[in-house]
Amino acid sequence: MQNNENKVALVSGANTGVGFQIAKALVENSYTVYVGSRDLVKGEAAVQELGGSAKAIQLDITDSGSIRSAVEIVEKEYGYLTLLVNNAAISHAGIPGRTLEEIMGAQRASIAPIDELKTVWDTNVFGTLALT
Repeated sequence: MQNNENKVALVSGANTGVGFQIAKALVENSYTVYVGSRDLVKGEAAVQELGGSAKAIQLDITDSGSIRSAVEIVEKEYGYLTLLVNNAAISHAGIPGRTLEEIMGAQRASIAPIDELKTVWDTNVFGTLALT
């Protein structure tokens, strides 16, 4: 049965940045927090730093199998989520090692390659919807 003592959250993209800070705040507010991370090793490292009731979970929001596996784990362990934070996102795709200026310039819709735009949309729009 769900009550104030059993608050369970899943934060996607929680091994770094804003997602990590959200997970940290939730742990500090008595949530059990699933730290969603594409790379489970990075998620486990974040959990070590977060401590408390943080739990690493492998989650790639662009992979339906990964989403299904995460759902199954949460259902098996708690049966529900109190809170879903859809934080995972990318700002760009394409050639690694580009400078910030190159990345920003390549994001203009008039010059950005369609494949890069599709990758961003697959993650930030369709992946977010799939996880929800």
